[in-house]
Amino acid sequence: MQESIDYLVGKRLRQYRRLRGYSLIEFSAMLHRSKSAISKYERGEVSIDLRTLNEMARLLDIPLSALLLDEQAADQVSSLFHLPTSEEDGPQQRLYVYMWSGRPKAYLSRQVLFLSAHTATLFGEVESEENYCACKYCFAGDGRRSDLSYRVFLRNLTHENDLVILDFQLPLNNQTEVPCFFCTFSIGPHFPLATKAILSREPIRDEERLKKLLIFDREDFKTYRRQNSFSVNYTNRIGTV
Repeated sequence: MQESIDYLVGKRLRQYRRLRGYSLIEFSAMLHRSKSAISKYERGEVSIDLRTLNEMARLLDIPLSALLLDEQAADQVSSLFHLPTSEEDGPQQRLYVYMWSGRPKAYLSRQVLFLSAHTATLFGEVESEENYCACKYCFAGDGRRSDLSYRVFLRNLTHENDLVILDFQLPLNNQTEVPCFFCTFSIGPHFPLATKAILSREPIRDEERLKKLLIFDREDFKTYRRQNSFSVNYTNRIGTV
């Protein structure tokens, strides 16, 4: 699995380098790497870390997703929650996902999610909503739609055992923000995590409001005690247009 990902990324890197008209020597100088290192990247013999991928995308003037996926980075569309059905091949939609980090010293974590009829890409813990290529993690997978809900299954592009699942109900088209269920099965020192997240069609700039939306209130805790399990209240529709 890992070799296959490295090979595909390297193949796309070579394709875009040639389209830009850069020789191996020219591109290696721009990236401050040896010609041999670039050749190994393009043959899929060496994994490329996310920081280097970001720099490659910047030098080639392409979105990071162009190196990671077959699809080009998609344009943002006007109607957020009218997600494509399985019969449609519409453009991807850019959504914003907010949650608490779940770390010992918790902080607000920002993600950018691209969804289309058949694919999904999550840029995790982004530097900013606009500069989503500057992220700590990148996941790719697919979305599955039912009549009233949408479920996203994602896998870390460099660690296949690092998984993320998102689930949310499809609201009316005038909904701007909805709660969603966010579950991650991380690797290394991080424990599996399930929490409430906010899915929005626009960046949420007001941090105080965002914290209030994400906090577990008294009713939440009553529900957890009664059910002896964690769940997200989808009936809490947050914002409208």
